[in-house]
Amino acid sequence: MDAVIGLAYAHRRTMVLVHEMGELATSGRTPAHTRRALRLGRHRQLSLLMCNDRPFTLEPRVIRQADIDYVFDLPGRNDREYVADTIGWDRDDFNAAMSELRPFEYLRYDALAPKPEPDEPDRRLLHFPPLPEEVIRAAGRTSGH
Repeated sequence: MDAVIGLAYAHRRTMVLVHEMGELATSGRTPAHTRRALRLGRHRQLSLLMCNDRPFTLEPRVIRQADIDYVFDLPGRNDREYVADTIGWDRDDFNAAMSELRPFEYLRYDALAPKPEPDEPDRRLLHFPPLPEEVIRAAGRTSGH
């Protein structure tokens, strides 16, 4: 997997979809190409679309360097606190936002959104509903499921 990231880094202007990012970028054991891509990929126009189930075990740059983080229900307190700390969000506020999620809903953190003025709400972390049922059914029919 690290070799594929290295090829994409060398190629430039590439997007790589990585499922199970925890297998590739475990905290303290991230291989060289992936580490370089997380640090310098923007200079090579390299985008990584990364999925993972346990953020607590991830290299912090996976979350910290992301422009946008989509976070589905995290039942583990360590996972929730790790994400909150990594994006610089208050733990209690993040836990409260997580507790409001129903099935298939998610939070989106937009690191590029402007920080609010002192009297404005912070809209960098937003709660999103699930996709409409008809969209999910239509996607299932087209994918052969």
